[in-house]
Amino acid sequence: MRERLLKAQARVVDTALLIRNTPDKELIMRIELIVSDDRVLPELTVNSEVIQVKIGTNHDFDDILDICAGVLNNEQLTLIYRLWTDDDFPRTFKRNGNELTISARDN
Repeated sequence: MRERLLKAQARVVDTALLIRNTPDKELIMRIELIVSDDRVLPELTVNSEVIQVKIGTNHDFDDILDICAGVLNNEQLTLIYRLWTDDDFPRTFKRNGNELTISARDN
C-alpha cells in the first residue's frame, strides 16, 4: 500500500511540473471526473487536451482537493466541484466498464 501511495504522489509531482511548464495552462479546461468502483487511490492526470481526476466510490471532495491543491487553478477546481455536486450544471455521463466519466456537456 505504501508503494502505491508513493507512486501516486510521484505522479502528482510530475503532473504539477508539467502544468507549471506549460505556458497555456489557463487554456486547459476540458475536465473529466472519472469514478471507478475499484480505485483505491485518487489520481490526477493532465495533458495538453484534458484534465482527468480519477477517484473511487469511497472518496470525497476533500480527496480531490488533496491531489489537486497547488496544481490546478481556482477556476479548474470550481469546475470539478460543479461536476461533483451541482445537479443543475449540464453534465455528460459515460459508462465504460466499471468507470463512470462525468464531464461538462458541450452546448
